[in-house]
Amino acid sequence: MIHWFGRLPSFETSPAGLERTVLWLVPRLFLYGTLMVISPSLFPRIYAVLVSTDEIGGRWLASLDMGCISMLILLWGSLLLAALSAFIVMVMKGPAYVADAYYLTDKAVSCACCGCAAGSSRGRKPNEQRSAEGFA
Repeated sequence: MIHWFGRLPSFETSPAGLERTVLWLVPRLFLYGTLMVISPSLFPRIYAVLVSTDEIGGRWLASLDMGCISMLILLWGSLLLAALSAFIVMVMKGPAYVADAYYLTDKAVSCACCGCAAGSSRGRKPNEQRSAEGFA
């Protein structure tokens, strides 16, 4: 099997915190919150069926439905935001990986700011002018 990512051996993972609790609670909050938000719209309809009456006001019920729908969209958006934030924190606390090594040739090792070799002066003084190609 090909190992796409290699873990950095010296990296220590952080212990799990509040993000795991948030991710664990999101499905329950989604279910119970949805039931709580749509219940004001469901109760008049259930009452009308049980009592078998047609006295439910159309305009009042439409406004109640719009309020419930807007609160439902707000709840779902908030839960999505909380879940994504907790997932990002969980991923960032995980182990560090090296995706792919990009090995440079000896000529392409000079840095862009001053032309020195990445980290070492390679025998050049810091104030010395760079060559025309930008390499030392």
